[in-house]
Amino acid sequence: EINWKKFCRKDTLPHQAAFSPRSFYERIGPFSENFFIAVDYEHYLRAGPELNTKFVPLLVTNMRDGGMGKFDTLATYREWMRAQVTSGKRSIFFAFLDFIYLTTKNKVGRIIYKFKYLYSLRAILSKILSANILFRYIIIIVAQVIRYRVLGFFDMQA
Repeated sequence: EINWKKFCRKDTLPHQAAFSPRSFYERIGPFSENFFIAVDYEHYLRAGPELNTKFVPLLVTNMRDGGMGKFDTLATYREWMRAQVTSGKRSIFFAFLDFIYLTTKNKVGRIIYKFKYLYSLRAILSKILSANILFRYIIIIVAQVIRYRVLGFFDMQA
C-alpha cells in the first residue's frame, strides 16, 4: 500500500517495475509530455488517493543505480514540485517548501558525506603517520639500547 501523503511530497514508487492496466490510462489519461524526469510521478499524482498499489515480491527489472533523478537532483526536485502543482495535489506554497527542504537536505547530506570522507582519510593518514612515528621511536630506542650495550661492554673492558 502507498502512503498517499508521503507520495504527494516525494516520488516513492519504483516506476521501473510499475504496471498499470488499460483502465487506469482510460481514467487518468496518457503521460504528460511536458515533463522530462517526473513523467510517471505526475501521471500517478493525477490518480489521486485512489491510486491502488500492491507490492509483489517478484524480480521484474534490473537496472543500474543512477538515472536522471540522481544525475541532476535539483532538476528532479523542480519537476516534482511542478508535478505536484500541475496535478492539483499540492499548493505551490507547500510544494515550494518541500522543494526547499529536499534541496537543503540533499546539499547538507553531500557536505556531511564529504566531511566524513575527508575525516576518514585524515584519520587513516594520521594512523599511518603515527605508526611511522612509533616505528621511528622504536628504532631510536633499539639503537640506544644497542649502543649502550655495545659501548657499555667496551667501557667495562677498559
